[in-house]
Amino acid sequence: MVNNWLTCVSNVGTSLIVDAKHLKSMNCWYNKQVSTLKENQPVRTPSARARGALNN
Repeated sequence: MVNNWLTCVSNVGTSLIVDAKHLKSMNCWYNKQVSTLKENQPVRTPSARARGALNN
């Protein structure tokens, strides 16, 4: 699994690392939304209880 998607270093010594985990998570969410809309079903969100478990 790839942890870093992009790593850049400038000629003055500054650097930038783009985290692939967050990018993959956003892509997965987007794909689920598109799939749900294509099936013409309502978009389901986690229940309050599930959101509480996810935030802990």
